[in-house]
Amino acid sequence: MPQPKTSPSPVIDRVQSRFSIGMLLSACCLILASLCLLFDFQEPLGTWRVILTPFVSITSIGAHALVLFTVLTTAVAVFVNIARAVPRWLMWTARTLGLLLALVTMIYSGVLLKGLIAIEVWNTWLLPALFVASSFCCGLAVLLLTESLLPLVDSAKSPQLWKMQMPLGAIEAFVLSVYVSDRFIHSATTRSSIETLLFGDYALVFWIGVVFSGFLVPTLARLLGKRVKREYLTQVSAIGILVAGFFLRLSVVGIAVRVPLFS
Repeated sequence: MPQPKTSPSPVIDRVQSRFSIGMLLSACCLILASLCLLFDFQEPLGTWRVILTPFVSITSIGAHALVLFTVLTTAVAVFVNIARAVPRWLMWTARTLGLLLALVTMIYSGVLLKGLIAIEVWNTWLLPALFVASSFCCGLAVLLLTESLLPLVDSAKSPQLWKMQMPLGAIEAFVLSVYVSDRFIHSATTRSSIETLLFGDYALVFWIGVVFSGFLVPTLARLLGKRVKREYLTQVSAIGILVAGFFLRLSVVGIAVRVPLFS
């Protein structure tokens, strides 16, 4: 006798739905990032130069990594949302090559700024490390925010991501404090930049946009975890981290003081 077809379990349905929505959102974010990078070139000639010279500069390496990462993620998103099944070879490629491309995408902007020796406040490996730590925190925040907004997912039953938030935030806070301390004592020029960050024109952006939004808000959310519904705390905490990620990069770029190469 033919065996009756068994329907997928609710757990498998939830995992499939989370995966398909997550890949779709990832593809949308990467497409938006690629468009922003394209607009940064400001002219078609600059775009073609980057395309035709993939390994000449940090910019070209980062641009190619971002575009390849976007194409790979979009391909997986299309398969999982339309065909409902991802080919084994594509899934294997996404897991291996995608990890490498993601790391390059996270680190290349910091390496690019570090290479500008005329701006001393950027000329340290602590800056790429800070951007990578911030990227991990922002990526986790997107996952937490998405999961808390999905009606078919009970985030209270999957607290692993929530538990990862504090350690990653502590790592970012440590790298940020080391970066600020190192640049403050490095030279008179870098001290001027850090004073601008802490007490000058970017002080409000730093203390409210970065410290309060990115570190104090998630900490308060953890402390209120037993009194307020976790979904609300997750959303507030994730939004605060994403706001802090934006203002961190804005403030780091804004405090740059150029040092003349020739006196």
